[in-house]
Amino acid sequence: MLRGVDVFLSACDRVAIVAANAVLIVMVAANLVTMLVREVAGKGIVHVYPMTMVGFAWLVFIGFYIVYRRRADVVMAVLTSRFRGLAERLVRTAAALAGLLLLAVILREAPRVMDLSRGIVEIVELPKRWVIAPLFVSCALLMLDGLTGLLRIWGGGAADRSKGVQP
Repeated sequence: MLRGVDVFLSACDRVAIVAANAVLIVMVAANLVTMLVREVAGKGIVHVYPMTMVGFAWLVFIGFYIVYRRRADVVMAVLTSRFRGLAERLVRTAAALAGLLLLAVILREAPRVMDLSRGIVEIVELPKRWVIAPLFVSCALLMLDGLTGLLRIWGGGAADRSKGVQP
């Protein structure tokens, strides 16, 4: 079962990388075009700045999952390497539970935040909910990843995934 979840999460990781790169390419291209237009016509493209702000938010939220999934974040390995056996498992479990608790709080608030995010982003005519939706998708994927990691700690699976995921 864990292998199937891991395959799913790795596929989500690849989709997130493609999405993040696409957003970044569009942002850079749009800003280059607006600089050229501003130089030639004396006036930039009005939609580029708010579109760039939305794109930046998406990059952060999408990247949140990518960084954690690929274990490019700050890990507990420095602390857990000082322990062996049961003590190491307990420390890793405490860290995993703290992360899962934070994700649970964020996801619990998701419906309320989405409800408060009515309206549109001015100029680009994009629903405000679309700006923050990637945050909650990332958090849900991270929670699934964290739960499988917790099962691995106590279930005899891969003991240390701090070196990265091998899709």
